[in-house]
Amino acid sequence: MNDFVEVLQAMSHELVGSMMDLSSSMAMFGARQLGAVVGEASSRRAMGAALQLLQQSAAAVQAALPGEAGSDWRELANKLEAFGLFQQAPLWVGDAQGTDLPLEEQLRRASALGGYRSVWTAEGLGHANAESAWETGRAPGSFLGSRGLRGASLPLYTGAALSSAGRLLATEEARTREGLERWLTLWEGNTRAGYAGLAVEALGLVARNLYPHLVPRLAGSLAALAPVLAEYFWHGVGRGLYFAPTHALPNSDSHRRAFEKAWREPPDEAGRRNATAGLAWALALVNLRHPEILAGVLRRSGDVGSAEAFANGVASAVVVWHEIVGRDVHLEAFLAYRSPDLGGLWSDLVAGPCEEALQDSQLRLRQGFGLADLFRFQPPLRKRGAGP
Repeated sequence: MNDFVEVLQAMSHELVGSMMDLSSSMAMFGARQLGAVVGEASSRRAMGAALQLLQQSAAAVQAALPGEAGSDWRELANKLEAFGLFQQAPLWVGDAQGTDLPLEEQLRRASALGGYRSVWTAEGLGHANAESAWETGRAPGSFLGSRGLRGASLPLYTGAALSSAGRLLATEEARTREGLERWLTLWEGNTRAGYAGLAVEALGLVARNLYPHLVPRLAGSLAALAPVLAEYFWHGVGRGLYFAPTHALPNSDSHRRAFEKAWREPPDEAGRRNATAGLAWALALVNLRHPEILAGVLRRSGDVGSAEAFANGVASAVVVWHEIVGRDVHLEAFLAYRSPDLGGLWSDLVAGPCEEALQDSQLRLRQGFGLADLFRFQPPLRKRGAGP
């Protein structure tokens, strides 16, 4: 048995190495440039085939390994599936370019794929539509028109924000406060006032993974514009830490290192709380179908920096899921899950905050809280057990 596990572990290192090579190639060459060379549809299919092979390999290793070792590989397969759905979104809805079908039809077809697939596919459609807008001389959010930020359309905004952030960071505009201000004005002028936080949160994710040397400068410039913008930015940095290839290796140490970075990299308490919340947010949303993965992270990671920030990130992800998908079978199973060996820790950091966040979401909306605010750390409306 030990020899078999050793063989699987050797395979795991080769698999993760292949994934990191793929990620590095995408960062250096870019899917956009690849599409220009071989054609958009061919580019998506080639990338999709590679991602599917990696996902199938991860799932095969997961099935063969016992216990939490297998759970780590389940998490990697989930990450690959989410990224594949995002990258392949136009093909999933039967539209190679992702922009020929009316927007409502794109969303309808994404929804028909089922809860989990619809979340990541709709975000990929937002990115594809924004990229098309750029290439035809329009602003990245212009395809949204006067559409309000409702649950079903939320992933379209986050996908468009990722496109906008990537475009900005490829220019010199991102290096100056004035450039950032112009970028934010353009975003809000073509989406809706009050949605700047979504773009800034996406900026943190893209910067942390592709332009990490710019993170301190960007954070400082955004804080000078408005402190709340820096909060969104650091939340995005936390999300970026979860998806970073350096944390992809399936072992118990990767989560601990990610949470350590989320607490170490920001310069202040607000930044640390938001980075921790963003990391927990991504962890929960990617693995919502498998709550045992989240339980394993809590069991082995030890200190997550801020228990309140971790709980907020998980609860915000659950509210996002509920707004997009509804209270489906996966969300019900997640809310019902209990980890006997974690006892009160699971109740305090996951089950309790999630139920309370779902109960409070309508109250927050009536108080002026918007869906965009789910992308930064928010203290609870009340302390656990304190009543309404």
